[in-house]
Amino acid sequence: MFEKVIIYLKVLRFVLIIPLLLLILPGIFKQFEKSFIAKKHIVVNIPKVNKNELKFRDFEKMQAANMNAYGKTDDKSNGWFVSSNLPQKNHLENSDSSLKLFLEEEVFEIDKDNYVYQNLYLINNTGEKICLNAQDSRLYIKLLAKDFLGRWLPIEYIPSSWCGNSYHTVCLEDQNLWKFRSNNFKGRYRTDLKYVLLLKNGEIFSNVFSGYVNTGQFLSKETYLPVSLMDPYN
Repeated sequence: MFEKVIIYLKVLRFVLIIPLLLLILPGIFKQFEKSFIAKKHIVVNIPKVNKNELKFRDFEKMQAANMNAYGKTDDKSNGWFVSSNLPQKNHLENSDSSLKLFLEEEVFEIDKDNYVYQNLYLINNTGEKICLNAQDSRLYIKLLAKDFLGRWLPIEYIPSSWCGNSYHTVCLEDQNLWKFRSNNFKGRYRTDLKYVLLLKNGEIFSNVFSGYVNTGQFLSKETYLPVSLMDPYN
């Protein structure tokens, strides 16, 4: 009798799984349909550059975040790495009286190797100086992407240094901004992306934009190769 109950329960479980799959599969197939849209369908308007020469970053694993910035040239280091990315006067039209993370969606640029990128800005319109935690001039900004289930997951991570001298603060004056390069990826999965800045008492997000990623970027981190025995990220 007990064995028959076990069999009935197994059959019932199988019967219940079928409707669940019918609900989930259409959404998954829709995402896969979007995944294999060729990169050539993205219009990248960069004058004087042959479109066939443009290149896009192609990562199979989660990368270390790399949004570096520094305060003023006379801010001395106490052992941390000093970035050459200094503040600029805010030249963007922005009426918000806030600290804002903004990706310029319509503007594409290329680096010296013809890799395409867009500009990400951190804008201070708060009316006062803002100081942020940093790690060897790396701000706590990382990229998020929507996965197949619609969850916002990181595709970048913030490395941890074992050296206490790596940790410090950088300050951005009012009506100033920092400008960063945001990679364009050559992924197989088209989805929504956004940046997040981790603050001492919360977080702020950038505008949402479309892009491509590989599913492996959700799953595991790229192996870090230390440059020396004293590398603080070893």
